[in-house]
Amino acid sequence: MRWLRSSRDGLTAPGSRLRAAAWLAGLVLGLGAEWLARSSQSLPEAGADLAVGWTLIACGLLAWSRRPQSRVGLLVALTGFAWFLGTLAGSRIGGVAAVGAGAGFSSTVARYATRSSAIRAGGPRTG
Repeated sequence: MRWLRSSRDGLTAPGSRLRAAAWLAGLVLGLGAEWLARSSQSLPEAGADLAVGWTLIACGLLAWSRRPQSRVGLLVALTGFAWFLGTLAGSRIGGVAAVGAGAGFSSTVARYATRSSAIRAGGPRTG
C-alpha cells in the first residue's frame, strides 16, 4: 500500500498540503452542513447524505493523490463539496438556505457551460 506511506517529499509537496487541507475541510463542511440542515431531515436521511458527500470527497482525494496529473479525482472531490453546499438549501436559517440554493444554481450553470463549450470544441455529444 504505497499510498499510505508518508515520505518527506510527499509531505512537503504543495499538492499534498492542499489535499490534507481538503480532507479537513470536507470533514468540517459535511458536519456543519448536516447540522445546519438538521431540521429538514430525519437522522437516517442526514446519515445517508453525510455518507454520500464524504464518499465523494474521499474517493476524489484518493484518486487525485494516486494520479495528480489527472483532474478527474479533483472533480469528484469538488462534487462532494458541492453536495454539502446543496444540503445547506434545506436549512431554516434564511441566509444559509440562500447560500445553499445559490450553490446549487451555480453548479447547474457551470455544468451546462462546460458541456456547451465541449460541444463547440467538437467534443462528445452525450445526453
